[in-house]
Amino acid sequence: MRQEDWEDLEPRITADNKIRWVREKVDLELDNNGTLPTGSGVTQNITGVRRAEEVLRQREQHIRLKLEDILSPAREPEDLQLAEIVDVKAIQSLMDDFYKLAQIPMSLDDLKGNVLVGIGWQDICTKFHRIHPETCRHCVESDTELSTGVLPAEFKLYRCKNNMWDVVTPIIVGGQHVGNIFSGQFFFEDESVDYKFFRSQAKKYGFNEKEYITALEKVPRLSREAVDTGMAFLMKLANMISQLSYSNIKLAQSLVERDAFMDAMQESERRERARSDELSAVLDAVPAAVWMAHDPGALQITGNRLSYEWLQVPEGTNVSKSASGGERLTFRLFKDGAEIPLADMPLRISAAGIELNDYEFDIKTTDGALRHLLGNARPLRDEQGKIRGSISAFIDITERKRTEETLAFERSQLLSIFDGIDDVVYVTDPYTCEVLYANKAMKEKFGGELIGGICYREFQRRDSPCDFCTNPVILKERGKPYHWEYYNSTVERYFMIMDRIIKWPDGRDVRFEIAKDITERKKTEEALQKAYGSLEEKVKERTAELEKAYKALVENERRLSEAQRLAHIGIWDWNLETDEIYWSDETFRILGCNPRRFGLPYSEILKLIHPDDREHADDVVNRALKGNPFSTDLRIILDDGEDRVVHAQGEAVFDEKNNPLRIRGTVQDITESKKAEEKIKILADAVESSDDAIITESLDGIVTSWNKGAEQIYGYSAEEILEKNVSILEPDDRKGEIKHLTEKIKHKEKIQRFRTLRLKKDGTIINISVTYSPIFDASGEPVAVSAIARDITERIRAEETLAKIEEARKKEIHHRIKNNLQVISSLLDLQSEKFQDKAVLEAFRESQSRVLSMSLIHEELYKGEGTDTLDFSTYLQKLAENLFQTYTLFSKSVHLCMDLEENAYFNMDIAVPLGIIVNELVSNSLKHAFTENQEGEIRIQLCREEKSNEMQESLFSLTISDNGKGIPENIELESLETLGTLGLQLVSTLVDQMDGKVEPRRDHGTEFRITFKITENNGKIVSPVN
Repeated sequence: MRQEDWEDLEPRITADNKIRWVREKVDLELDNNGTLPTGSGVTQNITGVRRAEEVLRQREQHIRLKLEDILSPAREPEDLQLAEIVDVKAIQSLMDDFYKLAQIPMSLDDLKGNVLVGIGWQDICTKFHRIHPETCRHCVESDTELSTGVLPAEFKLYRCKNNMWDVVTPIIVGGQHVGNIFSGQFFFEDESVDYKFFRSQAKKYGFNEKEYITALEKVPRLSREAVDTGMAFLMKLANMISQLSYSNIKLAQSLVERDAFMDAMQESERRERARSDELSAVLDAVPAAVWMAHDPGALQITGNRLSYEWLQVPEGTNVSKSASGGERLTFRLFKDGAEIPLADMPLRISAAGIELNDYEFDIKTTDGALRHLLGNARPLRDEQGKIRGSISAFIDITERKRTEETLAFERSQLLSIFDGIDDVVYVTDPYTCEVLYANKAMKEKFGGELIGGICYREFQRRDSPCDFCTNPVILKERGKPYHWEYYNSTVERYFMIMDRIIKWPDGRDVRFEIAKDITERKKTEEALQKAYGSLEEKVKERTAELEKAYKALVENERRLSEAQRLAHIGIWDWNLETDEIYWSDETFRILGCNPRRFGLPYSEILKLIHPDDREHADDVVNRALKGNPFSTDLRIILDDGEDRVVHAQGEAVFDEKNNPLRIRGTVQDITESKKAEEKIKILADAVESSDDAIITESLDGIVTSWNKGAEQIYGYSAEEILEKNVSILEPDDRKGEIKHLTEKIKHKEKIQRFRTLRLKKDGTIINISVTYSPIFDASGEPVAVSAIARDITERIRAEETLAKIEEARKKEIHHRIKNNLQVISSLLDLQSEKFQDKAVLEAFRESQSRVLSMSLIHEELYKGEGTDTLDFSTYLQKLAENLFQTYTLFSKSVHLCMDLEENAYFNMDIAVPLGIIVNELVSNSLKHAFTENQEGEIRIQLCREEKSNEMQESLFSLTISDNGKGIPENIELESLETLGTLGLQLVSTLVDQMDGKVEPRRDHGTEFRITFKITENNGKIVSPVN
């Protein structure tokens, strides 16, 4: 029987001299007789609840005082509505009584113009102004707009938009304007009413004028004193409404806050009780002993149900051995076999502020039982951080201790077993590779203690982890064994190995390996494997031979079929006994039939043969049946009407009695061959009848074909020249030429219309034009040379004769041009004698010089060996000498220095403009570079700057300079046009014509450097490069 109840007790003074309120729950256990043998209780600290209740009582008292004193608001109310914060009925009653006394109309309005309370309203307002929409709007605007800006405890007098007087005073609640008290719709006694205005109002808004004026007459006339007195009352009324409304608001808020606070306190108390019950239930349910010291000296220690059960004392007992009467407690505490002194008790140590972690000790009870505990202890602190006790939780690890001892014993036994076996066993850390254990066999095989070393150094003699290490595999597949074989070169032994991850006594994962030495077994296996391998090798060889033979047979069949297709040869076999004829696929194709099991019968085959050849075909078959094989060409006609030519071969097979059994043979489509033969015959006839020598030579120069044209040109018959080397046709000075040309042919080059000399049989040298072409095989490689030669001896002679005539003609032209230019020069000289003007005479002299420069070119061309080019260096020497002779009067002390390129042959396109340029620049220096009797020098330099053999181009430079006074500094040298003279402009034009470049300079005189490119052919100038 159990009884439980809560009881609130009086305040208690605790050990730290603080007052605390507590609530205790008593759990009584009665026996069958109703006596109380045992009991337990839980004490709950409710100090916080009591303090909260006290705060609530104080807050209620504060609210009452606040209402009595009608305190001003500390903060502004928000969203106040006048109708919600005033007692409309009470204010209506008060205004009714005041109206009866003072007859002053009044109303209470909110800021939106809504009338909450009103008294004394006039008919002119209720029956007219508030009825019509526009005049009503005037009323509302007067109330809301004209009444703004009035300070608290003051009033404002204004005439409304309907032309009557109103007075307003504001209502302020918590500093916020929420409404107004109006008094109005009256006239003052000392003013006259504007009846004309009101009659116009009546007409404007459609009022009954008589009734409207009657209502106007009823409007009160008040003295100004009465208005002031009435407004003094209304201002006090507004102030009273403001204060009462604000007090009501704050009172309502305070009451709401009180109710919310009371609800929160009750909820807090309920939760506190629920948490206390939950904590008590949790502590009793956990499989751990929990003790709590309630003071820093650990003089009062209580615990949960399990803690009392382990100590074998009643629940609720103070189990502090340091407290008064603690010596009567029968349990004893031990650590590491020694009893723990009172000062070192775990809760006393933690109550002193020291945390205990993983603390182990033993409890020994009166019945001799020993219980091993493991747990933690922590100090408890109050709100100020002062220690007020401690709490600890311990679990029973008695069984774990026994298990650890058993495992330790078993491990010792297991290690003894490992040391007694021949297999090597070791344990390593898979992360650090440290050797944690090695059995006796392991130590003997690898030598040394091994434990504490690194596995790859001890077992493999390596400086880094092994690349074949199985740690990644067994760590990934934890708990699963991994089997493998390995040859250790350090000890020269083979091992069969099993690796797996196991737990080490300290809790970490380790690599466990057991390896069996299988070296002898490996040697036996190798011997057996060798013997088996020899036998297996022979079987494989035989199998390979059979497979090879089979593949060869299949390949031969495929090749036979392919060969038939490529060669257009079909196979046929006629069984004379069954009259069945076998055709290969190619036979069906050749004869234009769709493939099937058997070919056409003999009678149908004859229908395929051309009518003119059928008798011949039947004749050769009959002769074959008599033992005469046949090989003949036949014409056939396909179903689409196409004519084809086939070559048929066959022979009969006889039995021992010489009776024919079958005829078998082949059929080949030779249509294309026949057509090619016809083309070849036509081509051969054409070659044979050609006047040109058409010869075929091997790549070694051996003549393999020789037509009639070759016999006529060279004088050798085919019998005389075939199989001979073609070099017999080369004159002595052309030996090796044909071989050189053949080398080009080997590189797939084609030589067309090559002119050379050849030797006839009679020793005559002839001119020929020959074209060499390669002859290719099926793979595209040259295998022979085709040479087509034509005798051009007579043509060469005619060309030479024509060339001589042309050269004579050109020389004559150059001679005549030279003579004509000299005549022009003489005419210019004669004409100049008529003038005395120096400028005109200078112009004549310049023209003569230019004509002379061109005349000299034609003279050189006339005298030279060729007619197209001249030695330009020789020409320059003559030109310069003539110029110096012309300007002797101006340049007696000037010397000429020339540095000219040898063998510089230019054609007229280059020589003429260059000659004029030299004429202009040299004459310019002779005339202007030096003063009278001044010594000086003019230099002409012509040289080849660059030469490109690939492009057959040369870069030349022509430099004409003097050491005279030079070009004035004030003249820009950007281009020759800036120098302003006709001669230099002519030089610029001629340089551009040659696509050249001219660079004027004035360092130590004047210099013009002209560069230009020309195209050469065998060292001769052909043309300028454009």
